[in-house]
Amino acid sequence: MEKSSDILQDMAVVREKGLVQRFLREVVKDNGLAGYGEKEVRALLLQGAVDTVLVSEDVESYRVKVRCTGCGREEESTTRDMKGFEKKIDATQCRECGNSLEIADYQSTLDELTEMAEATGARIEVISSETEEGQQLKAFGGIAAILRYRP
Repeated sequence: MEKSSDILQDMAVVREKGLVQRFLREVVKDNGLAGYGEKEVRALLLQGAVDTVLVSEDVESYRVKVRCTGCGREEESTTRDMKGFEKKIDATQCRECGNSLEIADYQSTLDELTEMAEATGARIEVISSETEEGQQLKAFGGIAAILRYRP
């Protein structure tokens, strides 16, 4: 039982390494089929251009929707510190009307990217940060994509 567990873990590490190495090969090409950073990967997912999303297991952030209590204006942003973000929102006023702001909704960035990927048929791969390739992915913001085509 223990041997099979070790073998399966080794297979997962080899698969993860292969995916990150494929991403890195695409990054260095002119017009390579790669994108990185949360903002770029989100835009590529919306265009349906992503084959595989690579997310570092260390990425812990939230996508937050903020709404004005007066005019209803909404904005979305990403934060790694939800408590700090809540304090910031409590002290901020709407740029349009000056009323207070409230958090209308939030969810894990990983959950949101997973939903977006599923909607377009892309795969999500969570990459261990304990390998050299996992550390390399963190250097790209911990979120990257291997593309089907370059939009």
